[in-house]
Amino acid sequence: DFKKLGVDHIVPITTDPINPLRQMSSIYEFTTPILSDPLVSVSARYQTNLYGMPGMGKNYNGHTFILVDVDGIIRWRADYGPYTMYVPVEVILEKIAQNIR
Repeated sequence: DFKKLGVDHIVPITTDPINPLRQMSSIYEFTTPILSDPLVSVSARYQTNLYGMPGMGKNYNGHTFILVDVDGIIRWRADYGPYTMYVPVEVILEKIAQNIR
């Protein structure tokens, strides 16, 4: 469904260290690559670290979804704040479809 909207890759970005991510990926057999960004360099570039948990500062990501084009420009974003732990895929697909056309 994402490909139908022109989304080629989905890459979660977290400030978690790489070794625990490798273990989790192995245990749960993830096939999607996960970017470990402990220095917050990529996160800061796309401002995904601005909506994290209160008191955590800007060293951690919030629950932000962004759609970045091949030139690195954000074409769509949704910031769900610190307390939304799950957003149904159908909701994300609908929001992307509404905003990229």
